[in-house]
Amino acid sequence: MRGILIVCTVLATATTGAKQIPLRNSLRSKWKENGLEEPRNPKPHGAAYNEEALRLYNEGVTTEQKHYFEKCLAIEPKMAEGWNNLATLEQREKSLNNAIYAGGMAVKLCRDTAQLPVYKSNLANLYLLRREKNDLRNARTLYRALTGDPYAIMKTLQIDLLLHETDLFMSDILLFTNESPAFLEDPDSLELASSALSQLGMVTEARVMLSKAVSHSPQNQDILLIKAKLEYGANLFREVVATVGSVIVHSDQLLYLLASSLSVLGNQKKALEYYRKISSNADEKILMLTRIEIANQEQRVAEWSFENRNFVRLRRILNKHIKTGQKTSQSPFSCLLYPYTNEEIQHAARLAHIDAKGKNEKTTVVKKPKIRLRIGVVTSDGGDTNVGRDILGWIALLIAAKDVEVYYYSLQRIDGTKWGKGLRSILERSPGTLHIVTNTKDTLQHMRGKNIHIMVNINGFSKYHNHDLFTDPHPGAPIQINYKGCTSTFGFNKTVQFLLANPGAVSPIESSRYDEKLVYMPRSFFATSYPMVYGVVAQAERGHSGVVFCNFNHVNKIRSDMFSVWVSIVLRVPGSILWLMALPEDSKTLLTEQAVRFGLPLHRIKITSLYPLRDHLHVKTQCDLFLDTQIFASHGTAMDVLYAGVPILSLQGPTYQSRVSSDHLSQVGLSDLITTNFKEYEELAVALGNNPKRLSRYRRILKKLKKTLFDTKGWVSDYTKTMWLVYKSMASCEGTAMHVVAGLVYEGEDYTIFHD
Repeated sequence: MRGILIVCTVLATATTGAKQIPLRNSLRSKWKENGLEEPRNPKPHGAAYNEEALRLYNEGVTTEQKHYFEKCLAIEPKMAEGWNNLATLEQREKSLNNAIYAGGMAVKLCRDTAQLPVYKSNLANLYLLRREKNDLRNARTLYRALTGDPYAIMKTLQIDLLLHETDLFMSDILLFTNESPAFLEDPDSLELASSALSQLGMVTEARVMLSKAVSHSPQNQDILLIKAKLEYGANLFREVVATVGSVIVHSDQLLYLLASSLSVLGNQKKALEYYRKISSNADEKILMLTRIEIANQEQRVAEWSFENRNFVRLRRILNKHIKTGQKTSQSPFSCLLYPYTNEEIQHAARLAHIDAKGKNEKTTVVKKPKIRLRIGVVTSDGGDTNVGRDILGWIALLIAAKDVEVYYYSLQRIDGTKWGKGLRSILERSPGTLHIVTNTKDTLQHMRGKNIHIMVNINGFSKYHNHDLFTDPHPGAPIQINYKGCTSTFGFNKTVQFLLANPGAVSPIESSRYDEKLVYMPRSFFATSYPMVYGVVAQAERGHSGVVFCNFNHVNKIRSDMFSVWVSIVLRVPGSILWLMALPEDSKTLLTEQAVRFGLPLHRIKITSLYPLRDHLHVKTQCDLFLDTQIFASHGTAMDVLYAGVPILSLQGPTYQSRVSSDHLSQVGLSDLITTNFKEYEELAVALGNNPKRLSRYRRILKKLKKTLFDTKGWVSDYTKTMWLVYKSMASCEGTAMHVVAGLVYEGEDYTIFHD
């Protein structure tokens, strides 16, 4: 309080200063000009003039207002209310210096404890309007004293942020959290504080603050929503469930966040239940997102009753967004699961970045590195995931390469599994290689500080992505490449200039449907580490005497028309069975029901849960033929079964995501297992199922040729040389991106650069 009294005194004692004398003289002169005799009892006359001025103010008569306020203060100069009213009038007439003087007098003279906070708040507002030197600090001091006023609390925090003083901001958050119930009860102030702390990378501090607010008001849905939003935005999905799941939820937004968190955590059945609880009268955006997610959830658990209707609805929403140019509510990644065209997927990707600024100028021509090409890799898959296990081997070889220098940016903490520990061990052998991303601004500064030449985005639109790292007007590297994490265009060629693939996965005919220029690897574009991670996979003892058809994809890749063909195949091959994986576990019941509905006896379908990683390839060796999905084909799962020695039957489409397994087959010389329509697919599967010798021949071919697909050392060599070619193409074309095709043999300049 001492600091507050000092400031108020400084403001008020300015009556003898140069700025205030003209105003005092003005009051005296106008009083004399109007022939006003000094009354014997001035107090009533002063109050009367003040009331008359207020009456005129309320009636909108402005010409006489100031005249009456001045009369009031000439008679009764110590009337705080009159000074405050005059300050309001001076502010309206744009006389800020006079307004601040009058407001200071009101604060100095006020003896009414109920009115003093009002006068302080008014004066602080005037300081904010003028914004001269020290005005912000004076305003902050006045606001900060009003810990019981939510408006003043929010203004204090806003000024802290305007001053760019994090320490001040944190001290105020601590003060208000511990001493101000008004702060803990005010959603606006809490949301401001939470958002700012989150941007500063202080999510833990924000959660502590909001936890105290929730404890103070456990049933306040607005405060619960702020905490849930913070946790959801920080990918703390279990914490969202803990925050929201223990109360009776009335807010549609809270229901949506709870359902979405449950979905990410794999509890699809419960997620669907909460999505369906959202009111049909909900906010239009929430309602649209809910419809999208209900369609996605039903696909994840094999609920195909409304499959066609759902897609018609989703397509209508997407095309409306394309037509109006508004940010899409559909994740471009989820679009890959539906029969959209390449053009629609391209538009969905572009709309995802509608708010991004990017850069308008051409990329600066990169100077040739003196020794090594610096490559940054951005991913959230550090540990127990398909991509995480793939990274393990090739990142180790990449770090060891002589002609490149690697920087690994992890969007998530590397997990504590065997795979995560292995990755961390590899990265720590090269100090400075690993950087955990906590906030975008610091990470971009780190990237620029390392003078990275090429940044590779392995996440795309998949879970835990960070688009801001790649769409910033001043990106972390002059060359940025979209690779593997999401099999579609990134849709932002202002800063992401290239897509790494090969002709088998991304057809040159479809190149216009990708905003990036294409970079074709000489062999497989799909990085793997299977020999280093798994070694030799032993053949498992068969548990079924007949032919075993299988598919181990997530259930959301399976559509009813595909399932119908599988049932037909099994029924046409005597003694065969269909083996599926319940991914997610919630889908097991519905998959069983669907089999019965499509006429497949239950003894001819096997639905199992996810196997432990140490066993899953060994178990898969029991299969005879992997029946791949159509719209979103197998990618990492296809590599699993091929490494286990199981041939794949693919159904190739025009889109990137539908062609990956076909490309895998081409790499191992099994192109005759690639089909292009349902009839061809079914007939070939039945022919193979009824000819075990032919299936065995494919297994033998695969055993001999799979080394070409799983040559990690060779892949890293191809990759580093291809990255050099990309760099050279940008340098030789003065920063303009061109398509790059790397050759099989690298002698001199053995690569091609070409326009569309």
